[in-house]
Amino acid sequence: MSVNRQRGPIERYRMYLQLERSLSVNTLDAYLGDVAKFEKFQKEAQKDLLQATADDIRDFFVMLADVGIHARSRARILSSLRSFYSFLKFDDYISDD
Repeated sequence: MSVNRQRGPIERYRMYLQLERSLSVNTLDAYLGDVAKFEKFQKEAQKDLLQATADDIRDFFVMLADVGIHARSRARILSSLRSFYSFLKFDDYISDD
């Protein structure tokens, strides 16, 4: 598979969601917003988004619960992150999802 590395992984994910999955604008914004929240969390911890571990994701969800994010919203965020990391594996950005 040829990977165009001129665009970053989040931009390529956005294109994938828009073109391949044909998501609505609202769903697209929600998924990308969720990934952006996790990216910010990782940056604040001085960690790379592409090298996140299960512990990083667990810590993120503990933080979300601590600040009062509703369980239904946390479930959507988890779905967004699963989709993102599955895409990263498919697009050869990471070896494990």
